[in-house]
Amino acid sequence: MKLNERSLAFYATCDAPVDNAGFLYKKGGRHAAYHRRWFVLRGNMLFYFEDAASREPPGLMVVLLVVVAFWLQALSLSPWWLSQGFPDTP
Repeated sequence: MKLNERSLAFYATCDAPVDNAGFLYKKGGRHAAYHRRWFVLRGNMLFYFEDAASREPPGLMVVLLVVVAFWLQALSLSPWWLSQGFPDTP
């Protein structure tokens, strides 16, 4: 299936009910700081926005093989973390 930026932005912000939504902390790419972002889960696509009022997502993650685990508060900014992995390939 082919997806383009316009269709993904529409899917992320359409009026249909979302599977889940809320604020999470996302680790930056260039800078190792954590930034508070609004996340929207629709199916297996996790979109993130600058804030809850934003209309266009700067990015998304396709959620496959995800592990959600409880982590100690002392070791993380949030007690929950999401990790996406890939199976070992020969």
